[in-house]
Amino acid sequence: MHTSLLTVLPFRFSNAILNPYDSDLAIETPQMEAQFFQFLKIVGVGFKARAEFQGRLLFLKFGYSHEVQLTIPPVVKVFCSKPNIVCCTGIDNQRVHQFAAGVRSCKPPEVYKGKGIMYVDQVKKKK
Repeated sequence: MHTSLLTVLPFRFSNAILNPYDSDLAIETPQMEAQFFQFLKIVGVGFKARAEFQGRLLFLKFGYSHEVQLTIPPVVKVFCSKPNIVCCTGIDNQRVHQFAAGVRSCKPPEVYKGKGIMYVDQVKKKK
């Protein structure tokens, strides 16, 4: 049984961000009861993310000489609906948020231009 994102997340997310992706989640996570979600937004020119090997590896491109490669734990599933939006889903709240925090720590948002990885609902005040 699939739980719709529109019933799980708050109203402000459901209308603004998740309506186009709700059907994608229903297609991509049929076997796992995804109860917890964490969305990350990548801001910056040329910053991209892609998930490969059935959601087991996450490649992040930040303008370094190489891509940053992260191995995803077994209880977390990751997919990229766009090159700049990463969705972490899973059945364990602590592990989903811990993995999302680990991804965010690769390139936290800077205070001057706002480039980096931030949570979708995070408001970053610029100097």
